[in-house]
Amino acid sequence: MNSNGRNYYHFKSIAGFAYINFQNIQTPPTLQTMKEALSSWCSTKNNKANIQYLAFGKTIEGTNKHGHVFFILEKQADVMRKPLVNINGKEMKINFSPFTKMDAFDGSYLSIIEYIKNQGKKHNTRATFEEYGNLKTTKGHKVGDTMIEESLRMNSKAEAIAYLRNISPAWVMNNEKKFGEMYDKQHSRDRKHRINIKLNPWKETNPVVQGARAWIHTLETIDIKRPPALVIVSETKLGKTEFINDLLKEKQVDEFRGRIMIDGHDENREYDFRLFDDANLTSIDWEDFKAMISTRGEKVRVNVKYGHLDVITVPTIIVLNPGSFKELQTMAGNKGDRDWLDKNTVVLSTKEKLYIENNNNNDDRIAMLQELYGELPPNLINAIAANDRLQEELPPIDNIDDVDDNYLDEILNDMEMTDVPEDVVRRDVFDLPLKRKEPILTTEESNLGNTLPEDEIQK
Repeated sequence: MNSNGRNYYHFKSIAGFAYINFQNIQTPPTLQTMKEALSSWCSTKNNKANIQYLAFGKTIEGTNKHGHVFFILEKQADVMRKPLVNINGKEMKINFSPFTKMDAFDGSYLSIIEYIKNQGKKHNTRATFEEYGNLKTTKGHKVGDTMIEESLRMNSKAEAIAYLRNISPAWVMNNEKKFGEMYDKQHSRDRKHRINIKLNPWKETNPVVQGARAWIHTLETIDIKRPPALVIVSETKLGKTEFINDLLKEKQVDEFRGRIMIDGHDENREYDFRLFDDANLTSIDWEDFKAMISTRGEKVRVNVKYGHLDVITVPTIIVLNPGSFKELQTMAGNKGDRDWLDKNTVVLSTKEKLYIENNNNNDDRIAMLQELYGELPPNLINAIAANDRLQEELPPIDNIDDVDDNYLDEILNDMEMTDVPEDVVRRDVFDLPLKRKEPILTTEESNLGNTLPEDEIQK
């Protein structure tokens, strides 16, 4: 379940949790009214949603009148629309939250219900609690094939296990590990949520942009057994992290940042690329690291705190600042592998921004904020002037049962054609058909062999 910048909400779940503010209404909705409103909101053109169970808690006194609702549907719903419901003729916003992410969630539906029941104590004011249906109707039932298939279709493994736990806690105790492995395997190609920063168009003439695109296209079209790792080196705030995230946004990425904890690697997921972005490479065993970036499709057994993990080697990208790159060179040199590092990496560097700079420096917005709050910290001004924005990732609309027509209209309006600047048009090399077996670029044509200037590299 997720929301986006247009205030539409994608609900794909069998159970939901939501918060509603009652400050602007005189009479809070009844249990029946809330049930009907949520049933209508979750229903699609082809499938009417039926609520099997609903817990509704209302804080009805004081300056913070609000309600919490937890509901379970008979079948999973998959809808995208604005989170607005009609209550007593008034349109109200309902704030959905994934219940599995709540601090109160302990793996069971019951913990969320207890959280709602205790709202009166929490706010030290009068509150009511009502229920529709019986949560225990499935308790003691045998977990059959239909229920397992239903749970495997859920977006979250935690939600799937909570669903099965409500049916038979004993079954979950005996089968949770086996079910988890099956769930991971079925969802191994799901797109993981990635945060992207929306910058201006990429500067396609930049050697890092050109070389990285050629590198990734080469590896996707030629089955190179020992692909050289791509190393991108630049100072901070030039757009290298954002560019790589954009380059890999359709890929399955085994991603490491900061201190490298191989324990978090998911053995059941099929990865396309491995990314070390400003990762502390001194925190990983050198021989393990060397083995992980040397080949493609090989199994490397890596020791972790309480055992080992099998890591399948995939093409690797390493994003570093100049200081960290020198540390990598020093580490390789101390192990007698400096020559190996030079021969098995493609190093691309730049001192320029990877994106076309925005002429709009947001002076008006900065002036307005300074008028409200006084002098702003320099780094905050720089962040506003950079005009970076979180980029909305559109969900896979074709797979959603019911999408609000207005949502599609807004997307189409956003996609109006504009003239593309000359320097952002890609070279024809990137339009070559897949699985071409001859080299895409000759050594003379490409930037793949570029390294940092000699005065910036530790010899």
